[in-house]
Amino acid sequence: MSTARAAADGGTARRVARWVGSLITGALLRTALLLGATIVLARLLTPEDFGLASLATSISLFLAVFAGGIPFEEALAQRRVLRRKHLDTALGVSIALSILALAATLVLGEIVGPVFGSDAFWPLLAFANLSLFGQAFVTVHTALARRRRKFALIGRSNSVGAIAGAVGGIIAAYFGAGPWAVVLTRVLMLAGSALVLAFGTGVRVVPGFSLRHLRDIAHYSSFSLGQRIATDSAYILINYTVATFFSVAAVGSFNMALRLTEPLRGLFRGITHNTAFEFMRERTQSQGDFTTRFALILSIATAVIAPVFLGIAAISELLLSVLVGPGWGDAAVIVQVLALGTALILPLDLASTALNARGLPGYLVVQRAIGFVALLIGLVGAVVLHLPGIGAGVARMAADIAEAGWAARAIVLRLGLKPGAVLKSFGVPFTAAIAMAVATNLLVHAAAGHVADWMALGIGVAFGALLYLPMIAIAMPGLRRHALTAIRPRKGKPAAP
Repeated sequence: MSTARAAADGGTARRVARWVGSLITGALLRTALLLGATIVLARLLTPEDFGLASLATSISLFLAVFAGGIPFEEALAQRRVLRRKHLDTALGVSIALSILALAATLVLGEIVGPVFGSDAFWPLLAFANLSLFGQAFVTVHTALARRRRKFALIGRSNSVGAIAGAVGGIIAAYFGAGPWAVVLTRVLMLAGSALVLAFGTGVRVVPGFSLRHLRDIAHYSSFSLGQRIATDSAYILINYTVATFFSVAAVGSFNMALRLTEPLRGLFRGITHNTAFEFMRERTQSQGDFTTRFALILSIATAVIAPVFLGIAAISELLLSVLVGPGWGDAAVIVQVLALGTALILPLDLASTALNARGLPGYLVVQRAIGFVALLIGLVGAVVLHLPGIGAGVARMAADIAEAGWAARAIVLRLGLKPGAVLKSFGVPFTAAIAMAVATNLLVHAAAGHVADWMALGIGVAFGALLYLPMIAIAMPGLRRHALTAIRPRKGKPAAP
């Protein structure tokens, strides 16, 4: 490798490490707080409480795709020229749709509520839809923060939102709020994040409307809308399939497993997309070695993500026992299959980031649609075989596997990496993570009968980390060099960003 190429790759590694560091501090704190809140809520509430709250929040999450302005984020973040009117219009449309969604929920509750049990569900759903307003502000200001590379601000907003949601939810549960406590956690989390972002960006965005500026962002937003519909409608499909054919308690067990994996999934997805997109957008058009640099990013992502989620799969039984206690059915097995699917899809999902950076967002819409079809087939199988929570988990994993296959195809055919390069960048660290997970699983099962569960869990985590780090350092010496370069202090004047 030439000196110039080595210096460029070293600069890339440092910049990625700096951006990741800015995001991961707040994101890890947010994840820890929400996990802590989940642990406490699990001991104060029942699976039925979690199931009912999940049925409400899954609809709220789906409505946020339309009313929370989520599809606008990428369009606002990526526009070459962004005017204040673009921001005001995105916020104005989102707020108007949020009001419409809340009003529709209240009207439907009065009209058809008695059929579906309005006393328990419809008021809860209306309350959950209050989160749409916070989501609208979060969407607009996150896009602005990304443009300005204020990743520390995004991390800070995650932390403050998590503190507000966790504290409010736990207090409400302690005083007997039941499923309302779970929903309150999300409402307060988004409200807190919105306040921090609104003040931190330093830009006063107010709801407005301009048809011309809406047209500027509508085309790209339509692609984001398509892929988010396919993604977020999956939660509605899973929750209501399980509730209809099995029970609300089974919905609660599935969502408890989600609560132990989904925060980390969202954390890593956000970090990899935000940091990798900035790098890819800047470099794609100006340099001809994009495939080499993409292979580097893919190897870093896989080496970090795969051991985390495969490690969770290895210790899931002890993790559930220590964190949430008994009474959660198949949640431990569901955690295993969810973690395995996540370990596959998240690194390979960088293909969609790269294609977005090249102005090809439609590819991700197809990928999400393929995953949705796989999910639907998996849920049919779960109903036929009468597999409640675990069947929903396997269906979700099938969707991740299908999307991972499509993403790998895109990496080879659309981004130009050779299959051997993909195998080296993804396959080697993934195989090392599998070996670590198997060894850790054997160890914790052997230790569980001789020491307390929490001690066996600690032993397993420490053993997995101590085993994986030298394994990956030996298996991927190039990655080891880049990691050392990223953390080594630089001499002289820092390179311009």
